[in-house]
Amino acid sequence: MPAASGVDAPNDIRLSSNYFRCAGREWLPQSIDDPAFPNTVYAAGREYGWGLREFCIVRTLFESGARISEVIGLTAADWAVSRFLNQFSARNKGSLGVRTKRLVISHGLANLYRRYFDDAKCGRLAWDKHHLSMHDIQKVLVEDPSRLSTVPLFLTERGTPMSSNLIRDHYWRPALRAAGIHAHPHQARHWFVTNALRNIEATASGEQDQARRKEELIRYMKWRSGEKMLHAYEHVDRETRFITKTLPAIHAEMKRLERKAGDEGTVPPATRDTRQSSPVRALDPDLALLTGVQA
Repeated sequence: MPAASGVDAPNDIRLSSNYFRCAGREWLPQSIDDPAFPNTVYAAGREYGWGLREFCIVRTLFESGARISEVIGLTAADWAVSRFLNQFSARNKGSLGVRTKRLVISHGLANLYRRYFDDAKCGRLAWDKHHLSMHDIQKVLVEDPSRLSTVPLFLTERGTPMSSNLIRDHYWRPALRAAGIHAHPHQARHWFVTNALRNIEATASGEQDQARRKEELIRYMKWRSGEKMLHAYEHVDRETRFITKTLPAIHAEMKRLERKAGDEGTVPPATRDTRQSSPVRALDPDLALLTGVQA
């Protein structure tokens, strides 16, 4: 942070309750509770030239509350648990690669995943050395499902698996820096939790219902603290209720806020990338449908 800003850079931004925007020469703190935070990030990505892959990854952080390592580590086998719809199995921190949690996204984002997977020009199909399409992995699911665990969802343009450091250092940080924003990808997870708690508090019918739904959130997030309060027979039921009732409402509210932001002109139009790489592409129709911004 510039000395003139009067704001010290957080030592551990993962624990910061703020992100920062540069206004002139000053870095101004913005609360992570800001409903427009996802839209701010998407707009920065559009201007920097993010493609389908980057939007799938970043949107998943905001919609599911997952860690970036959990999203980057997804395979076709993880997606196959929902027959390639809107749920994934995923590893959790400390699970040593074992899939112990579920990630849930909106159906609109699932459509974007399928578009990314089958894009033969600038998507996964263009980079996959095995040339696997959605049709192919559905066929593999029937004939040899164990093979799907060797098929990473997110590939580099060289056909190698994406890494968390790659998406942070070469896509997230440069895009946000160019837009005058200082934030860590992990803050998308903080934003998700804050938004979930806001939704629970606004829609719960009483204190008992609010406490129950917060326990459902604890179960969905796979937090160690608090899980001892839940009885074994309640675990699956509570997680299922959070997934089937609370998450759809959260996703619908995100879409409403994004459409409102687009109507107010807070989302800038796509522009040409000034880097040496390919020019910024127009916003994908499915992403436009998700955010309510005209493609």
